[in-house]
Amino acid sequence: MRQPGRKGGQKKRGDRFIFRTLATVNKKGRKNKSVPLSCLRMLRNQVPIDTVIASFLNIEARNIHNLFRFRCPLCQKFHTAVNPKTNLARCFDCKQNFNPIDMVMVATKSSFIEAVEFLEDKINP
Repeated sequence: MRQPGRKGGQKKRGDRFIFRTLATVNKKGRKNKSVPLSCLRMLRNQVPIDTVIASFLNIEARNIHNLFRFRCPLCQKFHTAVNPKTNLARCFDCKQNFNPIDMVMVATKSSFIEAVEFLEDKINP
């Protein structure tokens, strides 16, 4: 049952909102692709961010003192770092954090769905 003040597709369970994966129609009349949450978690946590940067996107990267540095796609500087434990990348100049999906979105100037499809194509050729 829909409760007032909530967007369609959201259900409240405890204190968390659960989003249903429904195909919806956007303004152009095309169906939006819904992506299972398990697939998003896998792309976010199990696709190594350094592989996304160096191999998939071909962003200029260097290993300096055993630290992986890359050219930030936003500010074009090398004041960056990658944390393999959290699978996140950070640019210290523009103060941005990136997960693999965010990195693809910024580097290719694509939407969320296009970035997810790009990563899925790269890991499942």
